[in-house]
Amino acid sequence: MRFISLLSVFVLIGMVPIAKSDISKEVIYKEHFNVEKFNRLQKNGVWIQTLPDGTTLQQRKNTPQGFIEEKITKNSPYIYRKAFDANGNLIGVSTEFYSFPVGVSILYDSQGKVVREDNHDNDFNFSVENLADKMNKEFGINIMNSNNVINIVRGIESEHIKGPIYIIYVHIKDKPSYIRNYLINGRTGSILFVLDNSEEEPKSVINEYLNTRKN
Repeated sequence: MRFISLLSVFVLIGMVPIAKSDISKEVIYKEHFNVEKFNRLQKNGVWIQTLPDGTTLQQRKNTPQGFIEEKITKNSPYIYRKAFDANGNLIGVSTEFYSFPVGVSILYDSQGKVVREDNHDNDFNFSVENLADKMNKEFGINIMNSNNVINIVRGIESEHIKGPIYIIYVHIKDKPSYIRNYLINGRTGSILFVLDNSEEEPKSVINEYLNTRKN
């Protein structure tokens, strides 16, 4: 199975193709990174600010390409990311939810013109918002608070399930040495399998699900 993962800001690895479009319309968006201020305040190539509401703003060098800025609201699973070239010109924006990109990533040229858009949600009829609503209503788990979840991954299982899936990992209060895995269909939102996984002898929730299908 291949999961969608983010290697850097917009370099995607280990994934099935997603929809891509070259933008021919003249869309100009300008935002500038203050290189001089960053160089003055950074330590070891990183400058981190914590705002009064708990939001973290991290800026760092992305040698040799330029700079990365990440905004993370307190207890939120979302990371809002911007990329700037060496001159401080905005060249891309993207959003990550737990361990995978969501929404539309946009690339700009140095003049601020949109040159490419990648929609990471195209294969997932059951959206992240749908997933949050389902988990809250059916299991009392608020996945929009990152304190409640160990991790969530999603991707295309092309060999057996042959479609998009989510896997949610959460702690079990009365089983401290176990992690509950929810395997969920990424098109319909149906629960395919739930596995209480031992941390000492972990099993694949996908393999366990497939084993039940053999019987």
